[in-house]
Amino acid sequence: MIQKILDNYTDIKTKHLTIGEGGVFTKPTAVHTVLGSCVAVTFFCRKTQIGAIFHALLPKWSDHEKDEFGINHYKYVDSAINTLCNRFRQKGLTEGDIECKIFGGANAMVEENIGMGKKNVETAFETLTEQKMKITATDVGGKVGRKIVFITSTGEVYAKRLGG
Repeated sequence: MIQKILDNYTDIKTKHLTIGEGGVFTKPTAVHTVLGSCVAVTFFCRKTQIGAIFHALLPKWSDHEKDEFGINHYKYVDSAINTLCNRFRQKGLTEGDIECKIFGGANAMVEENIGMGKKNVETAFETLTEQKMKITATDVGGKVGRKIVFITSTGEVYAKRLGG
């Protein structure tokens, strides 16, 4: 699936995102990743054609770290969202300029009501709401992982569910 999509975008860079990675992409890039209980949120500004994405493992940094200084912000859903929102604001963009999409949060190994995937998804919704960001699409939860490809210059996201 990923290769077929990437074949349609031969003129742009590709980036494989692993756990705890993320960033803002000012040049057209096809970013791809595989999610289980982890969550990825894409950010896209139509006006500037700038995109951002992260791949977070855990919901809240404060549940695992003593202070926010020196942590990997992209490892945690809440700090990744806050970091990327701040980076867009530094570019002079407001929450009304950005569209967000949420992916991942599968709970393959545990009951839906206590799984890490569900906590990651809940934290994504809560933090995006606190930041007043517009959520335009979601593909979250369930029992299977996903492969996604995000085209940073158009905001397009292609998702494929794995197995099950």
